[in-house]
Parts: sequence; C-alpha cells; structure tokens
Amino acid sequence: MEITINSSPSRNIRFFVAPSQRTLPHPIQERVSQRCHQLQADWGSYDTNGDGKLSPEEFKDSKLAQSVPGLAATIWKDWDRNQDGVVDQQDAEQMLEIAYGLRYITGVVLWEPSGRMLTTMLFDHLDLNGDHQIDLQEAKQAKFGFRDGKQTPVLFKEWDQDGNGKLSITEWKAEPSHWRDPVGAFLAADKNYDGYLSQEELVAAAESWTKGVSEHLLGAFDLDSDQHLSLDEFRQTPFSNLAREWHSLRSDRNQDGALNLSEFSWGDGLLAATLTVEYFERLDLNQDRKLDQDEFIFKVAPSKASLGTMFAQLDLDQDGSLSFEEYLGNLKLPPNANEKQVIYYETRLARLEDAFRKADININKKLDQLEFQSEPSLEAIAPNLVQKKKNLSSLTVGKSDGSEAAGGNTEIWIVLTLNGLLLIGAIVFILRKTKRSTH
Repeated sequence: MEITINSSPSRNIRFFVAPSQRTLPHPIQERVSQRCHQLQADWGSYDTNGDGKLSPEEFKDSKLAQSVPGLAATIWKDWDRNQDGVVDQQDAEQMLEIAYGLRYITGVVLWEPSGRMLTTMLFDHLDLNGDHQIDLQEAKQAKFGFRDGKQTPVLFKEWDQDGNGKLSITEWKAEPSHWRDPVGAFLAADKNYDGYLSQEELVAAAESWTKGVSEHLLGAFDLDSDQHLSLDEFRQTPFSNLAREWHSLRSDRNQDGALNLSEFSWGDGLLAATLTVEYFERLDLNQDRKLDQDEFIFKVAPSKASLGTMFAQLDLDQDGSLSFEEYLGNLKLPPNANEKQVIYYETRLARLEDAFRKADININKKLDQLEFQSEPSLEAIAPNLVQKKKNLSSLTVGKSDGSEAAGGNTEIWIVLTLNGLLLIGAIVFILRKTKRSTH
C-alpha cells in the first residue's frame, strides 16, 4: 500500500513510502528515552556500592518506583524483569516500556518501526481469567479478534503455534488482522492533504467506538497550539497506542461530577500505568487535577447527569437512537458468576426488557430521545430521576393548593380589616355627635 507521510514542519511536503519500508521513531518511545536519560543521571545515587546494579536494599532506599508516575505502588519483583536478583538499567528500561504501553507485561514488544501497533487491548479483553493468555473457551466467547467468528476453533489451532492450547501475546502478534496502522489512519483522515488533522477531520474519521473520546483529543494533544494535530502528535493519542481500552466508558464513582485519576485509570496493573497518568494530565486542560465533561467523556451518576448526557453516553454508534444492547449499558453477567450475581443479572435484564418494550412506542426496536425520556424507560434505567420529578410535581401541587388557601385567607383578612375600620369610624362619629349634643 502506498502512503503519504509528512516529515517536515512545513505543510504540503509529501513523499511516498510503503508500510513495510518505512522506519519511524515512536514519539512514546522518545518519552521512555527521556526518562531513561534521567535515570542514568541519578543511577549513581541509587547504586551505593557502585556495581552498576541495585540490590533489594538499594532499590528500597532509592525511591526509584516513586519517581515514575503511575509506578509508586510497584515492588522489587516488578522491576527485576529477568528475575536475577538485581535491578540493572536494562530492567528499568524494560519496566518503563511496559509502563508506557510499548512492551507487554511478559516482555514482548507491542509496536513496529513502521508505526503499526498491536491491539493489546483486545488481547487483554479476551483474556477473561487474566493469565496473559487466551484459551479456546475464551476465544469462543470473543466477538472480535477471530475474523468473522465463524471459524474460531480452526483459527485458534492455526495460531497456537506451540500447540499448548493457549494463545500467547507472541502468537497473537503473528496474525496481521491484530495490528492497527495509526500512520495509515492519519493519512486517511487528512482529507485536504495538508499533513495535519483539524478537529473536524479528527472526529469525522473516528470509528463509532472511538468517537466519544476523539472529540476531546485535539486540545490535549495539540502540543504546539496550532489547532491541528501533526502526525507526531496524532501518534501520541490513545487510539494510536492500543495498550488499554481507552474507549471503555469510565465512571464517576464518587458522584462528584468529575473524574479523578483513580476513576480515570484502567485497573492497577503495570501495563501503560505511566502513559495513563500522562494522558490524564494532558486531558486536564484547566489543570485542576480532575476531568470534567468538557475535558473527557465519562459515565455520570444519574443524579448528576442530564437526560441528554445519559442518552449520548449510551448511544455508542452515535446514530441518534438506542438499540436494546446500548440501552443495557454496562449490564453484563460476570465470568464464573455466582448464584446471587445470576439472580441479579436476570432480574435486572427482565426489568430492562420490559421497560424497553413499553418505551418503544413505534415498535422499531430502537429508542429515540423522546422514547428514552419516557417514564417507563426512566423508571428502569434512572428511577431516582423519576422519583425526583414526582417529588417536584408534588411540591408544585402542594404549593399551588397552599397559594390558593393563602389567597383566600388574605381576602378574608382584608374584609375583616375594612369592617373593623368602618366600625371604629362609626364609634368615633357617635361619640363626637354625643359630645356636641351635651354642649
């Protein structure tokens, strides 16, 4: 395939290189190199006996883990990558590559000099038991990753090169469809061929599953503030580095209307831990150490979200309507679910099915915004909002009744006051007349 790459700050400079022939430095690898240079400068202060390696005691005293964002909770075993009882600078470099999502937890490199990136997020998504491998049962449950899904057992056997009944990340790499080409994606999105992506080009080119996040990327990754993304800037964005499920909707767990770093993070593993922190810091445009809805898309507690926001979050394919699968949101039966979890899932599923059927007035198996905001729908998906509306309605009715009563009471008091004034006036008139008669 013939591609175009802009390698110059000047626009409109283009040349053609086939993917198999191109060699591009990775901008994220440059971040690793920067940290390695700093580590080399500080290594002498860590290595107190001067043997070029860190013993467990030296590692503990060095505070090396605390010096790298996202790795403060790591331990000696994490950094001793080859398990030889010491940590040298090669171990540290590999650890940093893992923390930036360029190397898998097992040590396998996840990118190519051509710029292609492995779909590691999909591999980990299919690895339900977290053993860094995919077995046949896990593969059979996969909706993606095994082409059209009709020949999964055959493909699994073909890809399982060592015949151990499991797919490693190395075996996953051997399948061409498991790779993504951010450079090719950039070129396809650049509709005016100027070597840069505008906000309109960036969002227009985004796939349905990336669109919600893509709308927030320009401000965070436009490093030179020219209102466009260069190829280098684009390759630093989440969907050019598929170590994590960056599109997976985060939740505002503490219901404060924003995401903190913990809520933004994808698990507590080593993979892309530092990259996650740096992404959070870039997306935090106002530098208040949290992400609001203008900075990133996330799932807001119903009490904090408008109905329009809820609908937009559920509408994954952005077609302006909700399928039943979208309406379900994050409702899923966990792997190896216990009896209590099964009962909850089935009960919740039945309630949502009934609500969806009642709300689908035109019976087209989709809900538009009006149908979504109908009472049958909201009673199932956001019952607190319905109750809130009912409470407000009750207050309004009560207030109206009270106002009428108050109005009636006011009229009575006016009449009584006027009558009282008339009575006083009459008394005063009689007393004055009596006084004059006596004189």
